Amino acid sequence: MWSNPKPTDHQIEILVDLRDAVKALRNKNETLELEKNELSFLLDEAHVENAELEKEKEEAKALVKELEAKALAKELEAKDL
Repeated sequence: MWSNPKPTDHQIEILVDLRDAVKALRNKNETLELEKNELSFLLDEAHVENAELEKEKEEAKALVKELEAKALAKELEAKDL
């Protein structure tokens, strides 16, 4: 029967380093996931705000057109008098 040879000190150091690197990568991945979620939330908020601003812009354009039409109507009315 084969027995497992005992790892050398150097092999143990490598395994510990690899374990630490994996832990660090997992922590970094969790941090990046949290940041990604936060950025997604902020992006969604920005899209909503942009849509609201676009709506306000269109309302303002409609109001300007309405006021221009009223001004033109008054001008024409004044000319007819």
